[in-house]
Amino acid sequence: MIINTGATLFLTLAVLVLGLWATWPSVPWVPLSIATILAAGLTPILFYPRSKTLWMAVELSYHRLEDAERLAAIERIESAG
Repeated sequence: MIINTGATLFLTLAVLVLGLWATWPSVPWVPLSIATILAAGLTPILFYPRSKTLWMAVELSYHRLEDAERLAAIERIESAG
């Protein structure tokens, strides 16, 4: 899941850099480390549904559904409703 990995890396670096920038003369290393570790640990879990959706959108933009797949999806929708 490259989208999830990229979002996690971006958010983790953003927390670290903004934390350093905001507190530069006397950086509170322990709270900044805890915040960075929490960002690195929670982002993949919380962002997973969105990254899965984005990945499927990218995948479907490159590999369109075949006619049989499209008809099966229509039949499944009609039978559920």
